[in-house]
Amino acid sequence: MKLLTFERKDNTRGIGVLLTGDTALDLQAASVLHHGAGRVHFSSMLDLLDGGDAAMDDARLLAAAGARGLE
Repeated sequence: MKLLTFERKDNTRGIGVLLTGDTALDLQAASVLHHGAGRVHFSSMLDLLDGGDAAMDDARLLAAAGARGLE
């Protein structure tokens, strides 16, 4: 899983996962769609890392769901 930081159109920063060569998944937006709410550990890369295994597991879950959506 390749993590990345990006800038949204509204100039806010987000973190995501690279799904394919040029397709990234915004983890906060995916969390809202999947869980019904954003997650604190998707506020920044540091928050994700501080979230430990549980946060990384959540990121993997969302990345897998996002990849299935590309099929």
